[in-house]
Amino acid sequence: MQARMQNPAVVIPEAMPAVLGVLKAAKKGGVPESTLDLVHLRASQINGCSYCVVGGTIAARKAGESW
Repeated sequence: MQARMQNPAVVIPEAMPAVLGVLKAAKKGGVPESTLDLVHLRASQINGCSYCVVGGTIAARKAGESW
């Protein structure tokens, strides 16, 4: 699987705190952890990040998702 784009954290490192802020706000706002894990997993699939797909799958299963 080839990535569609470079890792944004490497390309624009200044954007990482903002991305983490959105994640923190979503958690604080009550979005279930399993939902956030599934969103991360899908974004990883779209971006072609196989490392992130594996990590997202593990996190989603730990949060109680099954498929």
